Amino acid sequence: MKQILAWIFIVFGILVLAGGTSNGLYDMVYKLKSHEQNTSWWGEHYTPNGDLVNMSYLDDIQTFNSPKDYKFTTPADTGNKNIDLYVWGDSYLEDVPSKAFAHINSYHFGRNYYAELHYKLNKNKRNILIIESAERFVRPYFIYRTIYQKVSKLSESPNLKAKANDTTHWDITHLFNDHINQNIEFLAFNYNFLNAPRRWKADMTYTLFHRASGGVVVSENGQNLFIKETILPKHGYSCYETLEPNIVHWYVNEFDSIYNHYKAEGFDEVYLSIIPNPASILQSARYNDLIPTIASDTSLYMPMINVYPQFKHDSSPRRLYRSGDSHWNNNGMQIWLQIVNEVLREESIKGSTH
Repeated sequence: MKQILAWIFIVFGILVLAGGTSNGLYDMVYKLKSHEQNTSWWGEHYTPNGDLVNMSYLDDIQTFNSPKDYKFTTPADTGNKNIDLYVWGDSYLEDVPSKAFAHINSYHFGRNYYAELHYKLNKNKRNILIIESAERFVRPYFIYRTIYQKVSKLSESPNLKAKANDTTHWDITHLFNDHINQNIEFLAFNYNFLNAPRRWKADMTYTLFHRASGGVVVSENGQNLFIKETILPKHGYSCYETLEPNIVHWYVNEFDSIYNHYKAEGFDEVYLSIIPNPASILQSARYNDLIPTIASDTSLYMPMINVYPQFKHDSSPRRLYRSGDSHWNNNGMQIWLQIVNEVLREESIKGSTH
């Protein structure tokens, strides 16, 4: 009996390791465990009240319950629909539909780390590229310069392109996957039959020590949850890590290089947009000022769509973010959309005069 149990654990461990290191295997198992398809004992824990509530199992704490409240309306049509808009973004923008943008002829979205963005520019339209990133991803993402492969001209050979994008095979390089720890934890422990004891433990820890778990921390005023890495004194995601001027300047030069590349590719304009971490706005005493420092650098000529000033000076900044989530709420999103649509109106006028 002991040998049988030992072999069961060995086989399970090998499967978890394989699934955690292979993008293809992990994606297959993730889809099977997904809350939308699987509510059985081996499905995944899920709550609609926030990704950080989900990570910390604080489902029962009403303070942090903050479901999505996004509402999208069509902007007033003040001119031609002469813009082909390309957005290379992340989860902050994945829910935004094309109807939320002004003067759009076509809309194309790619999500970094998940889906590539390919373009075939129409010379008869105004081609605009917006490169958006949550603040926590700016430093770890752009330092590797993978954007040039992920945002690229549409291939003339779709079969070759499909083969190049095939990630279903296992590869030894996947052993060094940046998300391996997260993947293994998900595959080994994220099962519905464990939800009740994990929620009980999370509630007890919060009640007795006012702490969260699972890579989540409670804000100093107790009103919000933050991703732990974003407030560490030293971490690539952190908005509290002290940044030397030469480091920030390196990123400014990199953004200008990105700008030059896509302008040379034929885009009429290329914009950068960095969305502040919740902690950068809601708990800003130790903020390293990454966004305003980049925006004020005189050597940056890549134009920015910058919500930081409005977020910073908002009379009630808590209204901009979901309390139990790492993202903004509808109020924060609408500020960004308002700025973007003003930019698009100006770009549409430029397109109409040519």
